[in-house]
Amino acid sequence: MKLPPFSAQHFRHTLAALLLALCATSPSLWATTPGDSAEPEAQARESAQTNPVAEDALGRSTPRGAFEGYIKAVAREDYERAAEYLNLSSLPASGRIRGQRVARILQQTLDRDGSVPPAVLLSDKPEGQLDDDQAPELERVGSLQIGEVKVALLLERVERDGELLWLIASRTLSQLPQRITDESALPINQVMPNSLIEHKWNGVPLGHWIAMLLLAGLCYLFSRVCVALVAGMARAVLTRKLRGYPTGLVRAFAGPIQLFMAVLLFVTAARRAGISIIVRQNLSEAVVIVAWVSMLWLIWRLVDVTAAVSEKRLTSQGRFGALSAVLLLRRGSRILLVVVGVIVALHMAGVNVATGLAALGIGGIVIALGAQKMVENLVGSVTLIFDQPVRVGDFCKVGTTTGTIEQIGMRSTRIRTLDRTVV
Repeated sequence: MKLPPFSAQHFRHTLAALLLALCATSPSLWATTPGDSAEPEAQARESAQTNPVAEDALGRSTPRGAFEGYIKAVAREDYERAAEYLNLSSLPASGRIRGQRVARILQQTLDRDGSVPPAVLLSDKPEGQLDDDQAPELERVGSLQIGEVKVALLLERVERDGELLWLIASRTLSQLPQRITDESALPINQVMPNSLIEHKWNGVPLGHWIAMLLLAGLCYLFSRVCVALVAGMARAVLTRKLRGYPTGLVRAFAGPIQLFMAVLLFVTAARRAGISIIVRQNLSEAVVIVAWVSMLWLIWRLVDVTAAVSEKRLTSQGRFGALSAVLLLRRGSRILLVVVGVIVALHMAGVNVATGLAALGIGGIVIALGAQKMVENLVGSVTLIFDQPVRVGDFCKVGTTTGTIEQIGMRSTRIRTLDRTVV
């Protein structure tokens, strides 16, 4: 059999067909072909920004983890590790070499007059707080007072080795002082014996811990005196102007406001005295808990005062059905406050309460569906008591029952029928 002549044109066609078949069976060749990888690389970068590969071993995946990691490092006086939480990329080469020095200068600046919220209030999300006034890659976690200038303490999200990490921003570090200052210049160290400065605990002079306890007691006493004076004047004015005002109103405000005022004074005094940022951050959770307790306590006292006033008024009017509704509402409000307090305490302890709240929501729906009739009767009784379509003593007909209403309660309404029986 004689084969057809094989020309150069036939060779080119055959080679092209083989290449097309090879590329069709090996799609990975397209990904490695230069010039065709721009779109996949862009998609990979976008995926890395939205879905970080893994959590950072140093905790820098979130703003809270980054700042807490820096505080823990300086508490151990491990400034080499603390430098890992700083973005030194835009500083001069000498600044990168002296990363440990920058970490220590930042600590001293925070000690002097640095204002940082409690760590539990910092964002614990990889993307940070997106509804603030900062760019998406920036997170403000406090401020620094450097001379007469107030500088924002910023974290910025940068990419390192394929991971997105939160580091203390280079624009903040560039405004720090250039040299380490004498720690004895701190106000708290000037009035403290040298023995309490030399002996340290958790990387902080022992005197700073003692000073925090003394400040807490002094702030509480000062707030108590101030609130007592204001409460006395308010009580005198209300007694003279409003003779029928609730007697427990001033007392309801006094205790919670005294506690909350003590917290504010304590935080401000500790910062002004130059107490170490390590001490302040270690005690920040306790400060937040006390502030929450004061607010919940205030609401609790206001509920009691409001309920007491309502009970007195309803008793004088003889509306005993409405009185039972007020007691139920007061009890329900107290239970709600206790639940809120437990949730806040669990959140402060680091427990993820979102899953539990979702489970409670589903459980609440199930209970509501199972007790639908009971809830319906409860809502109906409250409406009957407060809207008062009928009152005690009215003669009316309910269904097939005709008679005089003797009592309206939360669970039932008593009607005296014409044959003198009670339904």
